[in-house]
Amino acid sequence: MTAVASLLDSWSEDRSNLWRSDVEASLGADSEAWLAAVSAGALNQDRWWLVLSWVEHAASAIAATGRPELVELSAFALSLLENGPVDGREAMLVGGLVRRAAKHAGLDFLPLVAGGCARAGARGEQCLRWLSKATDRLPPTHREVGEGRTFRFERKPKTFDEQAFIRRLKGE
Repeated sequence: MTAVASLLDSWSEDRSNLWRSDVEASLGADSEAWLAAVSAGALNQDRWWLVLSWVEHAASAIAATGRPELVELSAFALSLLENGPVDGREAMLVGGLVRRAAKHAGLDFLPLVAGGCARAGARGEQCLRWLSKATDRLPPTHREVGEGRTFRFERKPKTFDEQAFIRRLKGE
């Protein structure tokens, strides 16, 4: 098993904050290992969701802390999910949260995501195309809670048809 797979599989509720820090450090320091893990098919459905969950949490941290490197790492992580085992519209929704978070933090979204996507090669080029079109509007799947350092995006309880919303976003 790859180090990336082991890292993703180490998630637990009890150590979720440490796990998120470990994933952030690994994405930043060892992009080649992540790309190799994706090429080897190590990002199965469960691991795909864990990476997407990390990006969703990072979006909250971007808005709360204004750390530009999190925008770049989020774009790299989203690039890894291109053509993954789960419907990519969920990644589009989370990509929009990253854009909204960058806006909240006063960060220049496009150059930051371009840097993160570039680290992923062709996979990143594809991701950059759709990320550059991501909206900064808050999707109806989420709400904004807190302010300043306590700000976070929070998923709303499922009380609406999420798939219908995603189809509307795509103009279907």
